[in-house]
Amino acid sequence: SVFKQNKEIIFSSTKKIIYNAINDSIFPGAQVFISIGDNIILNEGFGQTSNEKNAKDVTRNTIYDVASLTKILSTTPVVMKLIKKNRLDLDFPLKDFYPSYNTEDKKNITIRHLLTHTSGLKDHIPYHEIPNMNRESIIEDIINQDLEYEPDSEILYSDLGMILLLDIIEKVTGSKLDKLSSKYFYNPLGMHSTMFNPSKDFLDRIAPTENDTYFRHRLLQGIVHDENAYILGGISGHAGLFSNASDIGIFCKMMLDEGYYLGTRYFDEDIINFFTKRYNIPENSDRALGW
Repeated sequence: SVFKQNKEIIFSSTKKIIYNAINDSIFPGAQVFISIGDNIILNEGFGQTSNEKNAKDVTRNTIYDVASLTKILSTTPVVMKLIKKNRLDLDFPLKDFYPSYNTEDKKNITIRHLLTHTSGLKDHIPYHEIPNMNRESIIEDIINQDLEYEPDSEILYSDLGMILLLDIIEKVTGSKLDKLSSKYFYNPLGMHSTMFNPSKDFLDRIAPTENDTYFRHRLLQGIVHDENAYILGGISGHAGLFSNASDIGIFCKMMLDEGYYLGTRYFDEDIINFFTKRYNIPENSDRALGW
């Protein structure tokens, strides 16, 4: 059939691209998930989990630290859910959560600004280089930072804004981001390889990220690579999530099917369209809300 021929072409082309990258030492291994409609074209692992001689083969069950995908697999969809539940609003000003934001330059900054990376906040601060930092002191430092630019005038992709979103989500709900993500999405969708702070039971399946010789002084395997997320206890709005291509494929399938997956609705079509459309502030922005 035509579909079978196309599937074979996609498989062979993908395999060639991946193995060329492995042979060029771009990465030691990779997972690939491709689907068209309801048909899974490819869901395979290639290469090894590291460059070490005895490294394990990558399979579809291998788990990776997915870093900034945390923003769109956890933080943003949880915000979407809370907005539909009327627990949050895009126009809530941050001064409602942080009195120090009730200043002339910060009083109009809202949840929307954090999601579109237009809040005026810096992109990143290496808190692991500052002695004795913890979650409380990191949040305090972020809310007292001077703005880098006038809100809405620029886009600066900011981990700091997503850390504040983590804190706001947890203030509003009284629950932790990891618990909310599992409750709303990972458990009901069957994303059983997606989690923060994976237990030792998953260690054999997790690909190492780095031999950290400058901060934690150990091989990072099952420990979040991002230093700020690590100080925040492995759970943050900007990083910390572990997952794999199969689970991310499930989540994307749900989003592409207008919030519906295997008989259950997770989002209405309207909120998906609203969050994923181009926001256009500032002019010609390619950012959506969180996405």
